[in-house]
Amino acid sequence: MKANGDKKQSGQILLFVIFIIIFLMLFVTLFLTKTLARQSKSSNNIVNSVQSFYVADSGSEYALYRFTNVCSSTNPPSEGGEGGCIGRFSLLDGYGGECTILYDDATRKMSITGDYKDQTSRAIELTWSGA
Repeated sequence: MKANGDKKQSGQILLFVIFIIIFLMLFVTLFLTKTLARQSKSSNNIVNSVQSFYVADSGSEYALYRFTNVCSSTNPPSEGGEGGCIGRFSLLDGYGGECTILYDDATRKMSITGDYKDQTSRAIELTWSGA
């Protein structure tokens, strides 16, 4: 009779060990999933930040072009966006890039802010020394 009791106990211990192993595997899987999701979000934020910088950089090139070729003494850049020299422009149409160009006539500085997918913004500041 005693031999039968030992078999039942060893089956219970084996079942307990299997449950512990399954629990540990589940815990490790959840931990890895959470870590990978966090890393993925961080990588996505870095990509959006770089894209925002490129939008701002493109906006600075666009602003310099507009100030050189469009703005003049009859259409100065400080007149609230007259003639399309300053304001908000859509760059990378269809990809979510927008650029805001502001100009301060007193300091002769342009502030160009690039927004990407309404999630990230990066800014570039230029000093304008043109006519």
